[in-house]
Parts: sequence; C-alpha cells; structure tokens
Amino acid sequence: MDRRSFLLAAAAAPLALRGHAFAYVTADTEARVAIVDLRSGAVLHRIATKPGPRSVERVGGVAVVAHTAIGAVSIIDELGVRHEVAGFEEPRYTAGSRDGRYAFVTDATRVELLAVELARGSVAGRLKLRLWPRHLSLAPDGRT
Repeated sequence: MDRRSFLLAAAAAPLALRGHAFAYVTADTEARVAIVDLRSGAVLHRIATKPGPRSVERVGGVAVVAHTAIGAVSIIDELGVRHEVAGFEEPRYTAGSRDGRYAFVTDATRVELLAVELARGSVAGRLKLRLWPRHLSLAPDGRT
C-alpha cells in the first residue's frame, strides 16, 4: 500500500465506525486488535499492538488490552494505541471505573491489583493481594 492510500484509509477509519455497534477483538497470534461490526461481523479496522494481546476490556471511550506474556498493558481507541503501560509482570483481567478514568488490572505473578489512570497511561496505585487474582468486576455502586 502506498503512503497516500494508507493515510486516506487511516483518516477514514473513525468515520467508518460512526453509527456502528462494534467490539474490540484480540488477535493474539497477529499482535493486533480488530474492531468488528456487531451486526455484520465484518472487520472494520485493525490496530497493531505489542505481541500477544490476550484480553480486552472497554472502559469509557477506550479499551484496555493485557499483554500477559510480555507484562504490558495497551490503552487503545478506534484510532490506535494511545499508551503502552509498563510495570506489570503478568497482567490478566480488567474492570473499569464507572467514570471511565481508571482501569483496575490484575497481575497474576505479583499477586496485585493495579489502578491505571487511562488519560495519562500510568499506574496510579497498586494493592498487594493475599491470593492469586482471577476475574474481577465492580459492583453497581462502583465502590466495591
């Protein structure tokens, strides 16, 4: 693909997503996340990421992608990767705050729960757990 075609396609991608109900889908062996139209199943856009995207969770206007094997988290939107966050050993599962400002990500190796500030792409805090973390979610009130 030539540069001009690439730039036109990249500029048109967000416009193509307007009006679509879509999902982020990891393609772990291809090091990318696909944006898939929920009505047709068509891939609308592909976003290159770090290797091995294993889980993806929408939080507000972005999605948080855990790269378990390499110990990193990507924050993406329809346009691409906004931030790549280090400081993990084995990130696994994510839950988002109700206001969309933070993602809470488990680290299986360190037995921790980390809070990631999404706008800045940084670890805001970490909590040592007693047991190996598995799946997580937030209560409807957002406090638990």
